[in-house]
Amino acid sequence: MLIILNNTNDTYGHPESDEFLKRTGETIRHNIRSTYSGYRYGGEEFATILPETDDKDAFTAVERLRRAFESEKFTPNRKIVNMATSISIASRGSVRSHKKG
Repeated sequence: MLIILNNTNDTYGHPESDEFLKRTGETIRHNIRSTYSGYRYGGEEFATILPETDDKDAFTAVERLRRAFESEKFTPNRKIVNMATSISIASRGSVRSHKKG
């Protein structure tokens, strides 16, 4: 699973972006199974490894994370901002994007 965030560094600056990234990691850690593992993959990308998980369970995990991010409130410069994400799943040669609706 690949999780891509919006351009927090460019939008809010380094100190706020660092807090955003920390909260993102915490949100992932608190909303994945203990058998899964999450990693910061790049600047604003995170990867989550879901071993022995079929597509149905992977989409369930994505939806759980999407709801968790949706409920998180980020307050840079005393302004309330929802955490927006783009999440994709790759499984044995297939890549799928999860979109609500």
